Amino acid sequence: MEHMPVTLLQLFEYFDVAALVEGSTKHKCRTAIRKLAAIVGNVPAESVTVPMAGQYQVSMRAQGMSVASIRSYFASVAQVYLWAVENKLLGQNPFAVAKKMRPVKREVQTFSTDEVADLKQAAADLWRREPTAQLRWYLMLEIAATAGLRSGELQNLRREDFDLDGQAIHVRYRPDLFGEYWQWGTKGKTDRTVPMSQDALEAAYRLFDVATWRYPTLKRCTCERLQKMVGSIPELVRKQPYQDFYIELRGIRKLANERRAAKKMGPIKNGGVHCLRRTAVSDWARLGVSMAHAQYVAGHRSMMTTREYYIAVDHAEAVESVRARINR
Repeated sequence: MEHMPVTLLQLFEYFDVAALVEGSTKHKCRTAIRKLAAIVGNVPAESVTVPMAGQYQVSMRAQGMSVASIRSYFASVAQVYLWAVENKLLGQNPFAVAKKMRPVKREVQTFSTDEVADLKQAAADLWRREPTAQLRWYLMLEIAATAGLRSGELQNLRREDFDLDGQAIHVRYRPDLFGEYWQWGTKGKTDRTVPMSQDALEAAYRLFDVATWRYPTLKRCTCERLQKMVGSIPELVRKQPYQDFYIELRGIRKLANERRAAKKMGPIKNGGVHCLRRTAVSDWARLGVSMAHAQYVAGHRSMMTTREYYIAVDHAEAVESVRARINR
């Protein structure tokens, strides 16, 4: 069967018009395809080979790009090719065969138990006259540190996502419902349920008493304004609806560090919600949670992601654990 001879840039134009993916995904794919065309030329997409896919990565590395960025570009081009093959525009996807550049292995950064406690205490004390701010930040930090939710997931929690009787939170996709809630999609397009700690449960009960609006982890004015805009909210806002989220989080860390300095303790390392998420997953592993269960609750598509990027290993503890077993 003859396939339409399209160049790389033409291929993206078709993808841009017809692919059912979010705008941010299309933007990443556009950048990646343009980078590929700049390296190998705006050649017919069908003529791109596995060695050219390797050349693409080597050239980007020579330009000083990080391995993480190169892997992201590679995955974006692979996504466009996969779509083209599925829609009969191309006959093969060389990026499905070519090996992706290996990531640089780094130590997984997590917070210590006392750092998490100090962050939560700072959140509880920073806004003395605004109980909703105290409680929503305490609750978000506790959920991130124990259930491993992402920042976008925390910001998009509705009251009905909390199952207080079952002590769980449901992370799930939803379409627009005018005047009520806005469209939001889970990462990887999969719903999941995560457990709530006893502290999170108690904080949620207290927060729901004072934050009566649909999205209790948002400010009331933000929630009501966005509910009126359902259907026209930009994708970036839907994913991260909390205004000044990271500014306020830095304020919490600053207060916590001031208190730690007064006690002659070291500062809390830089890191936000995602560091708390890695802390949660690492804690599950130390408590003996199976890798399959950790992968599900964390919402990872691959078990390798859970193992390689979210579980911190205490080297001394690992050595002693093995020594105890071999000396039995």
